[in-house]
Amino acid sequence: MDLDEVVVLAKSKLNVKSYAKFREKYVGICTLCDLRENKILEETKNFRMIENKFPYVIWENMAVAKCLMLVPRRHLVNFGEFTEEELDEFVKIIAKYEVQGFSIYARAPQNIERTQTHQHTHLVKTGE
Repeated sequence: MDLDEVVVLAKSKLNVKSYAKFREKYVGICTLCDLRENKILEETKNFRMIENKFPYVIWENMAVAKCLMLVPRRHLVNFGEFTEEELDEFVKIIAKYEVQGFSIYARAPQNIERTQTHQHTHLVKTGE
């Protein structure tokens, strides 16, 4: 299987089309600042945990059972912009989900696959 096939599997054709349509409604608006169409699972002082509207289907060659995103309330581009308070809270939230079997992933701001400038961290659980 080549890289293009893996990317299509990971994102799924349906998700790619749905995501493009979703983005058309939000031209010039950060969809991670405006979460009106997202299911918020948990809120803290500095973060929101949401279900990924466009989840991965494959992660590390395994089926994805659950795909979440941890989103800072403030529009930040990278981890270096976190305050000490935000960083402390972030680590506590990540630790809570890691022990539940979630893998943690965030793209660097320079990554060409990153579709949002707003920093967000993917939490992916496989299997189940």
